[in-house]
Amino acid sequence: MKTPVSLLLLLPLATACASGPGKSELDAEVKRLCAIDGGIKVYETVSLPIKSVGEYGGIHIPSKQNAKLSGMENPSLVAASA
Repeated sequence: MKTPVSLLLLLPLATACASGPGKSELDAEVKRLCAIDGGIKVYETVSLPIKSVGEYGGIHIPSKQNAKLSGMENPSLVAASA
């Protein structure tokens, strides 16, 4: 009686392992998609101030309402268009 029960318990595991793509097939698909996409492109490197980086390395980006207008020649144009 023990053998048929254990066989029934192992059958779903065996079928799950036997079906589906293997690791090598998934790796090949990732390489193919990366070749199509072209990889990652860095357009600009930006240095962040220390106060923007949290204790555990998280980056705080303020919302538009709380962001300061800095480095702009005429901030009234931005406020008028918003």
